[in-house]
Amino acid sequence: MREFSSTDLGKTTGDVLDAAAQAPVAITRHGKARFVVLRT
Repeated sequence: MREFSSTDLGKTTGDVLDAAAQAPVAITRHGKARFVVLRT
């Protein structure tokens, strides 16, 4: 599972969504997974 920081989510939303279209993506904050984004 790829991981992106919450900062990355704000700066590169398109990259995060592209990655989530392929596989679940973890959004981290302070090095800990806080959310998982996945395609339905």
